[in-house]
Amino acid sequence: GVDFSTHLCATHSTIPYVVFKCVKHIETYGMRTKGIYRVAGAKSKMQSLCRSFENGMDLVELKDKSPHLISSVLKLYLRQLPEPVLQHSNYEELIEIALEQQRHAEEMPQLELLRAVLLKLPKANRYTLRFIIEHLHQISLHEEENQMNSMNLGIVFGPTLIRPKHEHSSASIVHINHQSMITQMLIENPNIFVVPEEEK
Repeated sequence: GVDFSTHLCATHSTIPYVVFKCVKHIETYGMRTKGIYRVAGAKSKMQSLCRSFENGMDLVELKDKSPHLISSVLKLYLRQLPEPVLQHSNYEELIEIALEQQRHAEEMPQLELLRAVLLKLPKANRYTLRFIIEHLHQISLHEEENQMNSMNLGIVFGPTLIRPKHEHSSASIVHINHQSMITQMLIENPNIFVVPEEEK
């Protein structure tokens, strides 16, 4: 539960080690695993692995761990961040984009509005989000085997990446579909992170 930017400054990283390590493991061993990110790992093993990450990078060994365990640890890490990767301050704007998308479902997705929100993120958040979304896009390309298309992944990751400040408010329940929709839009359009030269 350490603040995102503080953690990255302390470790001199652009992407948190736990995110990098878990994603690389899943890309090596779990891309075709049925229900990846939907099926939970064993709670006791999750807690043990989380302690290993907290105690130091050199103590983490994932080689013999199941993809479901690793994916559960990654989701838990993202869920326990004090502020979500997409930040509380962007929550209302993201929900409005989803509502606008619903109103104009037949038209092109609201990618320019979404890109504008991404450009407001601190670099550490944007780099990490891009890393996660590009990974989820790759997962979705194997949906015939893993049964995790972009919609399913959006449902799993939406409330983790996009959260209101007061999580247990009625608004967070009402907007759960909109959180999923925005995440699905990102997964289906990973090139949204490719920023024109003048905007960098």
